[in-house]
Amino acid sequence: MITRLLVRGMLAGLLAGLLAAVFAYAVGEPHIERAIALEEAAAASAVPAGEHAHSGASAEDHSHAQDGAAGHSHGGDALVSRGGQRFGLFLALALYGVAVGGLFALVHAAVRGRAGPRSEPVLAVVLAAAAFAAVVLVPFLKYPANPPAVGDPATIDQRTVLYLVAVAVGILAAAAGAAAHRATAGAEPWLRWLAGGAATLLPVGAAWLLLPEIAEVPPRIPRRPALGLPDRLPGHPGGVLARRRRAVRLRLARADPGSTRTRPGVTASSGATRLLLVCHASTRATARAAFPRDEPLDERGLRRAADLAPLAGPAAGAGGKGAAGPAPRSGARVACAAERRCAQTAEALGLRTGEPDPLLADCDHGRWRGMTLAEVRAAEPEALTAWLTDPAAAPHGGESVLDLIGRVAGWLSVRAPGRTVAVTHPAVVRAAVVHALGAPAGSFWRVDVAPLARVALTGRGGRWRLGFPE
Repeated sequence: MITRLLVRGMLAGLLAGLLAAVFAYAVGEPHIERAIALEEAAAASAVPAGEHAHSGASAEDHSHAQDGAAGHSHGGDALVSRGGQRFGLFLALALYGVAVGGLFALVHAAVRGRAGPRSEPVLAVVLAAAAFAAVVLVPFLKYPANPPAVGDPATIDQRTVLYLVAVAVGILAAAAGAAAHRATAGAEPWLRWLAGGAATLLPVGAAWLLLPEIAEVPPRIPRRPALGLPDRLPGHPGGVLARRRRAVRLRLARADPGSTRTRPGVTASSGATRLLLVCHASTRATARAAFPRDEPLDERGLRRAADLAPLAGPAAGAGGKGAAGPAPRSGARVACAAERRCAQTAEALGLRTGEPDPLLADCDHGRWRGMTLAEVRAAEPEALTAWLTDPAAAPHGGESVLDLIGRVAGWLSVRAPGRTVAVTHPAVVRAAVVHALGAPAGSFWRVDVAPLARVALTGRGGRWRLGFPE
């Protein structure tokens, strides 16, 4: 009898593992490919960020990262090819499913008739739910998975141990809840469930407070729910085993992968959001290929901004440059970063701004502010290479590229329908283009933004189209 139950459990686990592998291949593999593309693009990138992209620096200044960046290949020279990795995905999850299904069958056989519901289908569902909560849900809530290409490799061992400790806590909490429920067998049903729930939640709460936090994901990068794959394994063998006396239809809950894409035909608003991003005019830092401080425009920048004022279009005031009065005649909103170079650019263009928007601020370059690229390369060559090749790196103590892209993505997500003109910085325009195109973060280095460059973005239903005004 136990042998038949074990075989059934292993076959159910095999089916669950294959279904989980199909799900992981269809939903997870594209994210892995984008993460690989991000790494390779970052390793190959040699274009510095900030305002020195069009500074007139020498060719050597624009290729300094090539000397220090180490290649990272996921192609044919890799130890295991991508095809081999995909095959390993199916093999590993199939074996994992067989092991989980067999273990579940043994637990089901041990518990049946001794504890839990008398109905075998109900018992299977209860055990599956308890296994899911103990082995998947409790560890996930405490230590959710990092996004691809984010995290410190030096802490892998620590994170693995803490995750296994969270799994052990979940199993012990489930066992404590079952023991408390059984110990109160003579009490009222509501009291038994209360005792079981309290015995389960107390160790989980204590572990939640005592176990250390792992904070390696920048706060502006959302964690997408990662329950899609494991939540298909614990419940699946339980559902199959519940068929022993009655037919129980298998249902695989479709977990929301947390995508921010809007479904076809569903729009966030009936109107389109039209943005015109204007980069500020040149400054002394632009000419020096330096990381900018809060400096004003130079004479050339002021002159070119004044020449461009007639092209500012309907967002300019009715009276042109310096006009006072209400909002622009077209009804377009005007947003501006707080830095002086942006405020002066907006004034020269005849744009009337209100309170500065902190989300449009330039990338925080930390202690490198005011230093030229050559000075940073001479003082901190390894830190500069890390910054230019790893979007998550912030060796200057300021803001990483991933942080910047997340901040700009948040600003874009709350734009109201209608027209908005935003005067901001080259790095912010770069980040907006990368986000709008859904490109890897490493593409940030491949976008050049000249002083007074203009980029148009049209958004509807969470999707953006890129345009270049005439």
